[in-house]
Amino acid sequence: MCIRDSSHELQSAERTLAADTRRNAGNMRASLTTLALTLVISVAMGVAAWAFLTSLEIVTGVRGRHGWLLLLLPAVGVGTAWVYRNHGLRSARGNNLVIDSTITGTPIHVRMAPLTFLCSTATHLAGGSAGREGAAVQMGGTIASNVASLFHVEGHDRRDLMMAGISAAFGAAFGTPLAGAFF
Repeated sequence: MCIRDSSHELQSAERTLAADTRRNAGNMRASLTTLALTLVISVAMGVAAWAFLTSLEIVTGVRGRHGWLLLLLPAVGVGTAWVYRNHGLRSARGNNLVIDSTITGTPIHVRMAPLTFLCSTATHLAGGSAGREGAAVQMGGTIASNVASLFHVEGHDRRDLMMAGISAAFGAAFGTPLAGAFF
């Protein structure tokens, strides 16, 4: 009787160990996938931030040499409003869309990133006051949302990826990429 109980306990322990090993392997696979996607988002956001900040530097220099570009500001404002109204889908919601997407998991259409990039750059060219941090956050959120959608990431992992994109963007906009990486 004692040998039989001991054998049964050993088999039960083996099944528990096998189940724990499978669960731990699944958790490790999910963590490595999230890490890999975070790196993809960080690199993509790094490239986008570099291009965005470089373009802002260039257009600010051009505007400084050609003061008449300030006269284009009303046209750029109307043009930006028209583009967002007719082609922006929900992009006009800006940072609120990114925050909602992070909380609810609602995807952000890929066109938000180029619209934000182009309209913010045009606004800077014409002398407008368009912050770079908000634009970078919108681009980072868009990149993260689309990477998450591409790889069918949902739930907490999607929120983690969104936060990685937003943090990378915010850090890059301030010129502190290491801070963005740690966020």
